[in-house]
Amino acid sequence: MPQAPFIMQAILPQPTSPKCCLRLSERLLSIASTDGGDEPRIHHTAYALNPGVDQAHQIQSVLDTPEALPANCSEASLLVDSLVVLIPTDEYEADRTSTLYDQTITGHEQEVKMSIKIDQLSCVAVFPIDSATQKTLEKRFSNLHIYPCDWSVWLHFLATDQHLHRNPLYGYFHDNGLDIFRFQHDRLRFFNRFAVEQAPDALYFLLNVWRQLGMDAETDHLVLVGPQPAELKERLERHLRHVSVSTPAIDIAERQAADIADMPYDLLLMLERQVKG
Repeated sequence: MPQAPFIMQAILPQPTSPKCCLRLSERLLSIASTDGGDEPRIHHTAYALNPGVDQAHQIQSVLDTPEALPANCSEASLLVDSLVVLIPTDEYEADRTSTLYDQTITGHEQEVKMSIKIDQLSCVAVFPIDSATQKTLEKRFSNLHIYPCDWSVWLHFLATDQHLHRNPLYGYFHDNGLDIFRFQHDRLRFFNRFAVEQAPDALYFLLNVWRQLGMDAETDHLVLVGPQPAELKERLERHLRHVSVSTPAIDIAERQAADIADMPYDLLLMLERQVKG
């Protein structure tokens, strides 16, 4: 059975109905939930997954653990860490989604392709999930909402920071990768994922995209999100004037969930959206 390396809790300032958010990556299943009590708490548990073992079976083992989820939690949101293809809303054709995805990104032909319409960005996000895993989770939750991991991050920054800094370039670090994106007129002008291991890798990709988009080193902003490689910010500041790091404690200071340092950034933002309704 997958092991839970850490369990953390935070107290919410006011009562709330039970909420449950899950996050699935190749090597980790994270579960964040509120218990809906008079003094509701946020519980966060991360379960290690073995990529070489049937994913659905491992997840079922987690769900069979009594302490994994609130007993009365029948609705959940699931964030999936997988490669995303974005299609403009006016070009989206449901019956061609799987074919288009498989032509764009290889290696996921046997997986189910999920589509989520993002009205705020005038596009549809298409991403894969293991079929057996989807069925396992849908069996546990009568109402399951599935999104790509970046969904909560995109909507958060679309509504906040980007209006303050003239559409900055964002670098979101998670799951041994770097997602780089930029908005323009409530659309994603650029989005791509890169594999990074050390600061030089991230420096190369960020500066390359910066130049590709024609951004100004003196006036435009770069915002780093998530756990970055050591010394990356200092290296970037040798090339760019405005580099900042966005942390959960700043973004959602009103929620004590921000004190859960090891909770993935996108999961924390998703749970905040659920609690706020």
